[in-house]
Parts: sequence; structure tokens; C-alpha cells
Amino acid sequence: MAGTYYGHTGGGSNFICLPMHPQYDKYRSGVQGQSYLYGSELQTDTGYFAPFGGLFNQNPSCAVCHVTGRSSQIMIPGHMTCPPSWSREYHGYLMSTHISNKGRKEFICVDGNPDVLRGQSADIDGASLYFVEVKCGVGLDCPPFEAVKELTCVVCSR
Repeated sequence: MAGTYYGHTGGGSNFICLPMHPQYDKYRSGVQGQSYLYGSELQTDTGYFAPFGGLFNQNPSCAVCHVTGRSSQIMIPGHMTCPPSWSREYHGYLMSTHISNKGRKEFICVDGNPDVLRGQSADIDGASLYFVEVKCGVGLDCPPFEAVKELTCVVCSR
């Protein structure tokens, strides 16, 4: 998984999955300085909540959801179950970049039992992932939401 460096003001706006063996066509060697991808990093140990069991600074791998016979897929934030007639593919935690990072990334659902790229742990802070919490009173009512609780998510297909 990769994305734009957390401190850059430009570049891509979403996290992407990269292949293990990239293929190149035409290219020019050397630094072009146009746009860069950085490996993602789980910024998840917050001292009081570590649902990923010590995966701080680990590089997450991607999950690709492909289900035969189903043509629709949806990610539902704030849920761990799917609507009736939908099948749960996985559930986990809603994540994105830190609020102080320059630029914005999409919200993604990271599996509650994530796979990481073993041997790829380093505190480089490339495209960092943080848990998402609700900010009450700013367009979102509490209840039903609760402040400073990590939001869950579910990926469903039908």
C-alpha cells in the first residue's frame, strides 16, 4: 500500500495497492521530481488502544476484494455488520491520514486483523494511517456517535 508523503501539499489523494512485481514501459532514468509514492505505515499504537497488537510503524499490505457472482461492493463506516441480503467480506477500523498532515486522503477500511509486510518496519512516516474518531458537535450529534472512539467499518458485497 502506498500514498503521497504526509507532509506534501500535492500529489495523489488516495491510498493505492501496488503489485509485487511492477512492469515499466517508457521511462527516463533519474529523478524527475513530478510526483512520488511512499510506502504506507500503521501509526496505531496510541498508548491506550492497540487493536492491531503492536503493529506500529509496520507497512500494511493491501486487500483486494473479488467475489464471483456479486457485482456490488460497499464500505460502511461505523458498522461491523452488513445490511440484510449483503455478505460481509471483512470488518475492521476506519483509517486515514493525521489531521495535521498536508493534503487529504480517502477514508479506508483496514481489516481488523491486518497483514503487514514482514521485515518492512521503519519509522519513515511516508503515507501514514491513523484511526478515525468522531468530532462531536460539529455537524455530528453525540449520541448516537461517541467522541474519541475509534470508528469501525465493514466491507460488504452483493
